Amino acid sequence: MPVYRIYVEKKPEFAVEARSLLADIGSALGIEGLRSIRVINRYDAQGLTPEAFALAAPIVFSEPAVDVVYEHLPEIDDDEHVFAESICRDSLISDRIHARSAYRF
Repeated sequence: MPVYRIYVEKKPEFAVEARSLLADIGSALGIEGLRSIRVINRYDAQGLTPEAFALAAPIVFSEPAVDVVYEHLPEIDDDEHVFAESICRDSLISDRIHARSAYRF
């Protein structure tokens, strides 16, 4: 049975969690120079037809007015880095993280 995956990110004007994390990291950890943080949530769904998943994606896993939905993890620019990642231990599919995307202090 196929596993369907999407990535959901709040539009910048609604990215409250990302702004809060940015402030917390700056104040609690004393990391200066960090300009922004993006929070991208991954959703996996199984047991659906392709049609059912296509209907569910914009209303079950996201809110069209405030979210951007990606079919694939967005590419990162050369000056961007992956700070952290969480993969569910029961995930059937794992994302490949490129060596250049690992955050280094």
